[in-house]
This record gives sequence, structure tokens and C-alpha cells, in this order.
Amino acid sequence: GFDEDYFAYFEDVDFGWRANIAGHKVLLIPGGVVRHRGAATSRRLDPFDRGFLFEVNAFQTAVKNLGEEELRSYLPAILLTLLSRLQSLTVRLADREGRLRRYPFDMEGYHPDAPAGLLSRIMGGSGGMELNHPHSLSYARSVEYILTHLDAILAKRQKVQALRKVADVDILKLIEVAAVATYPGDKELFATA
Repeated sequence: GFDEDYFAYFEDVDFGWRANIAGHKVLLIPGGVVRHRGAATSRRLDPFDRGFLFEVNAFQTAVKNLGEEELRSYLPAILLTLLSRLQSLTVRLADREGRLRRYPFDMEGYHPDAPAGLLSRIMGGSGGMELNHPHSLSYARSVEYILTHLDAILAKRQKVQALRKVADVDILKLIEVAAVATYPGDKELFATA
């Protein structure tokens, strides 16, 4: 019953959420014992690959399982958080010269005809910045994966939603929905309206 596109992270949340959507009876067995080898998979993964899996799987889980109204409500916050993390990590870790924070049309030092101008940099001219910090790259890879696999994610969403027997209002009572500051920039973003 697990989604085979998940390698690690959120596969259990996705499975349980889909079970609830389909109206399956989910039970808590107080005397049950589960042996979980904590971080057995995580220890073997590069930390930046963990970030990629976390973001991609969190996105897929929400998009596949939220109902229409709830998806419309939550999706802007989900996307803004992903973009904020990409921006924050890229600016903090990969942009040592502050190029990303510079407004391209500042009058001081702005010469549109200069070879190192903005257009020249965009077109691969001198003065460009290489995105090579592993954490920034993991977030860029997350966005790349989501955008290039969106059709597949939406096809899975259709299948999940076709099985819906329980409304989100009832399921979301079981899930603590919270904005948890995990990465640099999260606190600042979550403090905004």
C-alpha cells in the first residue's frame, strides 16, 4: 500500500492519510510493539539528499491527499515555504557576494551596456554566480523534481481523490497542521501575514 515513489520520509503519513480518505478503519493498539531502528536510513543518506526527499515527499503528500478546497487553501503556503527555503539557503550559503540581494536597477554601479551587466550575466557572460552549495542545490533539485513530475503527482492525486469516502474536515481533526520552523528563514517567513 505504500507509494513506491517515496524512498524515505512521509511514506507513513501518506499511507495513513490515504487509508483514512478511503474510509478504512484505523486502530490504535495500545499494547502493540513497533521496533523502529531510528535513523537507520537517514544515517546512510547525504544530509542534502535528506532535504530533497523531505521537501519532495511533503509536497507530494499534501497535493495527493488534500481535498479540493483544502488544497486551494494550503497550497500557497506550501509553495511559499518551499520557495522561501530555496531563497534563504541560496542567499545565505551560495551567494557570498550578495548578488541575489542586489536590485538590478540600482543607479549606483548600474551600467546596462557593460559586459558584466545583468543581461550579460544571465546569458552566461562574465560575472556570473555558480550555484554549488549542496544545501542550495538540494532545494533547487526539489523544485526541479516537483515541476518535472507534476503530471505524475496530479495523476496520483486523481486516483486518491476517486477513493475519497471521508471529508478532509474529519481527517484534519486527526492531524496537527502546523508551520514548524525547520530551516533558515522559516521563522521570518512564518512571522509574516
